[in-house]
Amino acid sequence: MNHPRKFLMAAMAALLLLPAVAWAAPQVRINVTAEKEVTVNEGGEQVVKRIPAAEADPGETVIFTITYENVGDEAADNVVVNNPIPEGTDYVPGSATEKGEVSFSIDGGKAYKNPSLLIYETTNPDGTKEKRTASPEQYTHIRWQLPEIGAGEGGAVGFRVKVQ
Repeated sequence: MNHPRKFLMAAMAALLLLPAVAWAAPQVRINVTAEKEVTVNEGGEQVVKRIPAAEADPGETVIFTITYENVGDEAADNVVVNNPIPEGTDYVPGSATEKGEVSFSIDGGKAYKNPSLLIYETTNPDGTKEKRTASPEQYTHIRWQLPEIGAGEGGAVGFRVKVQ
């Protein structure tokens, strides 16, 4: 029996990393939303709308959007935004917003690389070892490295997952 996956936003909060500079005063705030698209009839026309995805059924796609804003009075340099790929979901290939440098982790967020460099080793039934490139289903985290967010500026990054 398939059960809907619940998306608790507190557990999905992105981790924001700023370099420690005692004299600077950047202050970046982030917000994470999970939504899904539904088709509704409005005035006789089919319209696709996004609604909050408190839970989703297997096979559904959930869209995560991480908005950020520097409410400080100085630029924030080299900002890193990390976000886990929720358990019970698979990253949708190519869905990450291409802003800054995007990389992925397959080891719970310990190391991040470009997808073509996410290599792991497996042991075959005959005992030989084989290196393989990770598939999107193996991604555990996604990271954006943003060179600068000016004072008073903001933006958004995001990605999609498919519920298992």
